[in-house]
Amino acid sequence: EEAVKGMLEPMKYVDLLKISEEEAELLLGKSSIEEYEDKLLAMGIKFVAVAAGAKGAYYAPENVRGYMPALDVKHKALGLAKLFCMCRYGVQTIQNSF
Repeated sequence: EEAVKGMLEPMKYVDLLKISEEEAELLLGKSSIEEYEDKLLAMGIKFVAVAAGAKGAYYAPENVRGYMPALDVKHKALGLAKLFCMCRYGVQTIQNSF
């Protein structure tokens, strides 16, 4: 309980958080992914991505919800979270270039 409290304390300084469904359950208790997103956004985080393994990933930048299905990739070591961040960075880079 004390360790969880210590992990939640710095969340008020976080803008973007990628967390697994298991990590969210450890920190916030058993709940739905949408409730995890709501609780984390309520802490002041601006963009939450919850990785749900083979189910894909869910994301919530403030008042918008989204879902990205898991990809069937040959090099699974890349992982969905890294791929998601790389895609997000790529989109933002392209948008900033115009």
